[in-house]
Amino acid sequence: MNSTENRNSIPQYAKQGWRYALERAESIEEAWFRCQALVGVARYVPEREQRLMVLQRAFAVGAMCDCPNRVVSVSSWPIKALYSYGFSQEADEAVRVLLNVIAQEASPVRRADALDLLLGAVLEADRSIFWMVYESFFDACTRQLESGKRNAKGQGLLSSWAGLVWKFDAARGNELVAALAGPTHKAYALQDIEIAKGKSLETFMAEISRPPFL
Repeated sequence: MNSTENRNSIPQYAKQGWRYALERAESIEEAWFRCQALVGVARYVPEREQRLMVLQRAFAVGAMCDCPNRVVSVSSWPIKALYSYGFSQEADEAVRVLLNVIAQEASPVRRADALDLLLGAVLEADRSIFWMVYESFFDACTRQLESGKRNAKGQGLLSSWAGLVWKFDAARGNELVAALAGPTHKAYALQDIEIAKGKSLETFMAEISRPPFL
C-alpha cells in the first residue's frame, strides 16, 4: 500500500482503535503524507490532551518536508485541525512559526501557493491572525517575479479571496481589487464580491474548503 492509500485508510484503521491508526500513520515514510495521516488520526482520539499531542506531532512531521513551500503547505492541515478542536493558542504560535518559515522562500509564486492554504486554515482563528497571514499572502501575490514579469499565478490566487476579504473588511476588499493588474483577474474578483454580498458570512466561509480537513 502506498503513502496516499495509507493516509486515506486512516478511518478504516481507526476501527481497530486510534492507537493502531496512529501506528499505521507513523509508518508512512513520506513526511507529507505522514503529517496528513496524523491529522486524520486526531479525529479519533477521545482525550483532549492526547489529541493535542497527535496534532503537535503532525506539525513536527510537516517541518521535515524538504522546502519552505512544502513545510507550510502541509502544515496547514494540522493548523486547521488545531483551530477546529479549540487549540487556538497553540495554533496561533504555530502560525507565527510558519510565517517565518515561508519568508525564507525566494519565489513569490511558491510563497503565494503555500500561504493560500495557510489562509484557508486560519479562518476560525482570531481575525488578527487571519490578517497577519493575509498581509504576507497579499505581498507574495502582488510581488513581481525575478524576471520582472507580473505574477499571474499569484494574482489569480489573490482574486479568489476577494469575496471573503471584502466580507471581512470592505476597504481591504477594494484594495485587493485595485492591486489586480489583469482584467480577467479583476473581473473575477468583482464577481466574487457580488456573490459574497448575497450570502451570509457564515455561509460564505463554509464554502471555502482549503485545505481539506481529514
